Amino acid sequence: MNLAKRKISFKARTDQSPIGNRVLPPNVGTSGDPRLNGATLTVYNSGGLTSDAVVVSLPATGWSGYASGGYRFRGTDPNGPVAKVTVKVDSIAVKGGKANWTYTLDELAQGRVALRLRLGDGPVWCAEAPAKLSGSPPSPARNDLPGKFTGQSNAPPPAACPPMP
Repeated sequence: MNLAKRKISFKARTDQSPIGNRVLPPNVGTSGDPRLNGATLTVYNSGGLTSDAVVVSLPATGWSGYASGGYRFRGTDPNGPVAKVTVKVDSIAVKGGKANWTYTLDELAQGRVALRLRLGDGPVWCAEAPAKLSGSPPSPARNDLPGKFTGQSNAPPPAACPPMP
């Protein structure tokens, strides 16, 4: 497997969600301000099929603020693991990958993958998705195999953050 081709991409929109599930960035200068306290991104297998888990520290020096509110992280490592994170009202986006992204996908299947983003000592947002179904009859076979996991789009938010493996 070419490690430079590893990729992670995640997007969440919460403008149609109940208030408890919406993305509301922490206020400037609070313990959740990632420009002061950094952030942590965790991606892990929540299906119980593997013990895969990756924790990436996103240092305060990589964060900047938007004039309209919210925050943006820009990674400085050209080989990953995280290139960009944006947190705005009702929106989170993560992009990364490459050789330093260590979530392996080398098992037969993942089943479900979860993501946690914590800004400083502030809010934690969680998402979880089963593998996308495709084909006839619908099956995850083309989207959950060694080297590839594509999650179901618009998966509902979990009631609570799934437990870590």
